[in-house]
Amino acid sequence: MSDQLEKMEEMIVEIRDLVHLTRRADDRMWSIKDIAAHCGYSETVTRRNIVNHDRFPRPRIIPGAGKRWVAEEVRQYFKSQRRG
Repeated sequence: MSDQLEKMEEMIVEIRDLVHLTRRADDRMWSIKDIAAHCGYSETVTRRNIVNHDRFPRPRIIPGAGKRWVAEEVRQYFKSQRRG
């Protein structure tokens, strides 16, 4: 029972974080299409080679919308790739 409660508490924290991020205009959620436009690749290349990279930010699952990424996390990822 305590494992289930702990998992639920973790989910609540993650949901709160997500709500906070989506309220900030700077940190809106991006789709594959948005990421592809940002990096200049096709959606297919972005899906196969970019978002599947080990260090790429993890997506959030948005009910009714599917996978979305926090825009600021994606921007930071690309900045770090240019440096390294």
